[in-house]
Amino acid sequence: MLERLYENENILVIDKPAGLAVQPGAGVTSCVIGLLEAELPAKPYLVHRLDKDTAGLLVVAKNRDAAVRYGDLIAGRKLDKTYLAVCSGSFPEKRGSLSTAVTQHGREKSAKTDFAVLREFSRFSLLELALITGRMHQIRVQLSAEGRPILGDDKYGDFSLNRNLAREQGLKGLLLLAWRLWIPEDGGVVLTAPLPAHFTEFLSRFDIEESDFVSASASAIGSEPGTAGAATGTDESGGVSGRSGSSPASGARKGGWITRRRTQGKGRP
Repeated sequence: MLERLYENENILVIDKPAGLAVQPGAGVTSCVIGLLEAELPAKPYLVHRLDKDTAGLLVVAKNRDAAVRYGDLIAGRKLDKTYLAVCSGSFPEKRGSLSTAVTQHGREKSAKTDFAVLREFSRFSLLELALITGRMHQIRVQLSAEGRPILGDDKYGDFSLNRNLAREQGLKGLLLLAWRLWIPEDGGVVLTAPLPAHFTEFLSRFDIEESDFVSASASAIGSEPGTAGAATGTDESGGVSGRSGSSPASGARKGGWITRRRTQGKGRP
């Protein structure tokens, strides 16, 4: 059974594990939609997607009206989301933007991602990222183009480095997480995905715990909460953090911080 971090009569937010596809396709034997169809009394609707190897927060609508509403919220840049990633290398500036174009369906498209460095250790950087555009694989493509690929990325990454880290540091998967999410339910709910085991195990090799960087992320990437800020973006972040006020029972899991900016598009990082 998929872990549900938030649920009401219209939507649920699950903690998608790495390695699970979100929808049926060639070679897919199990997926989020298939599992939810077995658990829910009515057809579930995806309102956005995550790559198979990306873990973290995924919003699913329970009915067509909710799917339409959340589609409009995404198009209107009214969902706030940030990602967590570990990449190779370091950054001269501790916050900034990536602007490498992304090729999608054979066409090159402009793309922008804001980032903040939460921690540097060994030869690696722990980042919080906010998509300002929503291109497929955007975060993975842009960090790779910068020469700082996400660790464990078997499509855009440094394959030799991945093999060495798997052997020497126990790296077991893509270190990219859909980490934090603000949704306009119950007056505004903030959710934080728990770090998956492959994340915590790798970070623990360098004596890093979530408490070491979570406070740094609260003001990591730029603007006032609930505003578009400097960007007009997708899956996002901003400057001031807030806690969920909902009860864990029918609303959000207790606790969790988020930096906020408006969202747009349905691209997968």
